[in-house]
Amino acid sequence: MTLSFESGLALADAYRSGETTPSDVLETALTDFAQISHAFISITVDRARTEADRSTQRWKNGQPLSALDGVPLAWKNLFDVADMEQ
Repeated sequence: MTLSFESGLALADAYRSGETTPSDVLETALTDFAQISHAFISITVDRARTEADRSTQRWKNGQPLSALDGVPLAWKNLFDVADMEQ
């Protein structure tokens, strides 16, 4: 599956309309990341899935945390992340 959205807000609109879910977007992104393994030094797959599943449920319940709930993001490796080994 290929997903293409112009912005995070367009992606959030797709969540709202039911066109896609944060969980579906995550799985597509993980498949894409597998093709370019040099792009990230680490990927927290279990945490990402847990957070995407929670966001998907919030959208289904009509209670997203914000307009951008579930929109994926990547952190550059200049941040320390709690409970994250390098």
